[in-house]
Amino acid sequence: MRTPLTVIKVATDIVLAEEQLSSYGNRSMDRIKRAVIDMENLIQAFLILAREGDMSLKNEQIQVNEIVRDVFDRAKATMCKRPVELVLEEQVELSMDAPPAVLSIILTNLLGNACQYTDTGRITVTVHTHGIRIADTGCGMDPATLERVFDPFFRGGDGSKPGHGVGLTIVRRLSDRFRWPVTLGSEPGVGTTAELQLPGAKAHS
Repeated sequence: MRTPLTVIKVATDIVLAEEQLSSYGNRSMDRIKRAVIDMENLIQAFLILAREGDMSLKNEQIQVNEIVRDVFDRAKATMCKRPVELVLEEQVELSMDAPPAVLSIILTNLLGNACQYTDTGRITVTVHTHGIRIADTGCGMDPATLERVFDPFFRGGDGSKPGHGVGLTIVRRLSDRFRWPVTLGSEPGVGTTAELQLPGAKAHS
């Protein structure tokens, strides 16, 4: 499954480099590129979930900030043509024993959700003593929607946004499996804040 996605991704980059491409063509190719990234993340998440009971997911000493920066940079690349400011605040340096791919998948889904539902304004990713916070100024959610966001295949809003409705379900399953609590707070018209706590992380100033 990864091979055809790689072909699509490379072909998309080549087409986007064409100077004669119309504005409509640019928008269409951007949508294809975002969809490919979405599918790559989904495949990786499913592979991790399929392997979580075997020995493939070994802990290693990781620098949390490095993984955050990688996820942040990838998200920023997909938002370059939208009026949304992405800000990374590193209050501390965190390290911990954990499977790096798992942390990357959780952050990719949480930040991807923020990017998906923020059309204008600001998304702030903060690394602090107890974990990672992702706060956006997007459309926000009412209490009824917030209560269901971790349900499989549930999608908030009017359904016009791309996605499969499994990102936050994957986040919840992995966070429960590794005992990294995830909480969401949201208010319609104000935005959403996701908190990922990392109890085993050590902070370094």
